[in-house]
Amino acid sequence: MSEQHSDRRRFSRVDFFSQAYLCDSNGRVPCQVCDVSLQGALVAIPAEYADVSLVTPLTLEIPLGDEDDVVIRMTVRVAHEREGVMGLLCDSIDLDSISHLRRLVELNLGDASALEREFPALRHSDE
Repeated sequence: MSEQHSDRRRFSRVDFFSQAYLCDSNGRVPCQVCDVSLQGALVAIPAEYADVSLVTPLTLEIPLGDEDDVVIRMTVRVAHEREGVMGLLCDSIDLDSISHLRRLVELNLGDASALEREFPALRHSDE
């Protein structure tokens, strides 16, 4: 990772390998989440999205259990594509999903205070 890229990152990423789905107006395609943060996710690119436009709005759905009742859902856009992965930037997320995501990141970071420092940056990341 370039030094410039890591300097821009304000959100902790945690490894989280999980089945998920990318959804757009054409349907729902399975994908593999590699890591997540409060600002987005890194996913293995499904063949169906090999040529996706960097401005295509997508929904990322990450089921958190065997039941479909606990799902992190966020509207995302493609930030970058390279080496078989797609970086997704979160544009919006509902309250339940952000609660689940926060808990997931908190558990994997092992440091709740680090996560608390990221929340003010989350509110101002669109400015």
